[in-house]
Amino acid sequence: MFESENQIRRTNITFLLALFFSQFVPLALQLLPQFQGFPLLYHQLLSLFPFIVVYFIVARKNPLDVLQISALPIRSTLLIILLVFMSGIFVGVLTTLSRLVIPETTSNIVFAVTSGSEDNLLAMIIGLAVMPAILEEIIFRGIILSGYREENLLKLSIMNGFMFGLFHLNLDQFVYAFALGIILTYLVVITGSILSGMLFHFLFNLSTPLVVYFLNHANTSPEILAYFKETPPVTNLTFPIILELAAIAIFSIFAIRLILSKLMRIHHFDSDLYQRRFSDHYITWPIIVAVLFFIAIQIIY
Repeated sequence: MFESENQIRRTNITFLLALFFSQFVPLALQLLPQFQGFPLLYHQLLSLFPFIVVYFIVARKNPLDVLQISALPIRSTLLIILLVFMSGIFVGVLTTLSRLVIPETTSNIVFAVTSGSEDNLLAMIIGLAVMPAILEEIIFRGIILSGYREENLLKLSIMNGFMFGLFHLNLDQFVYAFALGIILTYLVVITGSILSGMLFHFLFNLSTPLVVYFLNHANTSPEILAYFKETPPVTNLTFPIILELAAIAIFSIFAIRLILSKLMRIHHFDSDLYQRRFSDHYITWPIIVAVLFFIAIQIIY
């Protein structure tokens, strides 16, 4: 038990370092002449990639042992594609309902990040879909998950999702990142391969560069473009509409669970191995610091 708690504390420290690394290292590098003007679209190349390299050097761990890379059967790949679709429905409903109380800021961030690259679809796909799918999955469903791997599956998934949400440092993105983090953790643990998380993450994020490119190349009126850049708050949801959205959310959750159950059978997943409770001490001081940092960012910006 004591060793498990130490492992969790070390893993939480790793998460906190990744959070700070992702925010402050690019800012420091921008002070150097050779990094000035570096595209915001490739921000993660200056933050997450160096962190991953430093982690494996300092921790002296074999990346293959931590990441669990194995090929996916065709059936699993097809189910993951379906899982992305159903998760998209669930996240869409979740974000719509959350914006009754949380301002929408994701669109502003996306258009700011892609500014100057709207005509380069490949660059946007690499910056918004490929790099997050690889780098964020290595950190969250690779490095961090490996530190929680012996914990109860539901608890480790919730904790991983919570950290994934905090990592985005945006209340609007926190809501859906939290949910996606839980789904991604289940997916990677069930399949035993981080490639499943990378595939899911890539396909889920792929819609963003495609939408941005389409809006800038489909003779979109300035009014519509401005609407997407600064989406107004949701204020016109009537009670019947909310009930309909809730029904859609329940259906999508049922479908997600059904798909994950099918993947369990394909990969002969033994859920009993993850029912034991090794530790209840998940909220250690690094998580508290991360939460306070998250709150501070919301207040400042």
